[in-house]
Order: sequence, then C-alpha cells, then structure tokens
Amino acid sequence: MENPLKNLRPPRKQQKNPRYFDDAELKKIFSHTKEPYHSIFKFLYYTGLRTGELANLEWRDYNRDLKQLTIRIVSQDKKKRLPVIS
Repeated sequence: MENPLKNLRPPRKQQKNPRYFDDAELKKIFSHTKEPYHSIFKFLYYTGLRTGELANLEWRDYNRDLKQLTIRIVSQDKKKRLPVIS
C-alpha cells in the first residue's frame, strides 16, 4: 500500500518583514557608540552591508583607484568567493 502522505509538503513558514531603524533610533545608536564601533555602524548603515559581508571583506576587495568595493558571497567552505556587487 502506498503512503498517501508521501507527496504532502509541510506548510511554508511565514517570514516576517525586516524591521528598520527609524531616525531617532539611528541618532541614539550613533551618539552612544565610540570608535571604532561608531565608524563601523555608520559604514554598515550607509552601505547596506550585512555584518557577515563586512566580516568577509579583504583588502583585495577594495579598488583604491576606482574607489570601488566588491562584496562577495562566501560559500560554506570559504574557498569559493563569488562576486556580487562591484
């Protein structure tokens, strides 16, 4: 006898919308942080980078002449680095 539930898929988990900081929260964060965190938080905010993307940056990802930063997705084995934005 074939299992009638064989092709049944579990319901999709509903994802929550991301929550963004409002202007008052950003001012509070920026005013209560000291270097180097102040610069790091501003860099993350103004670039839209995730913390993992920041942590995986290397000097070779920055082109000083073009003032360009290449953001890469790092796979689980950290050997394959795929360019995302340049």
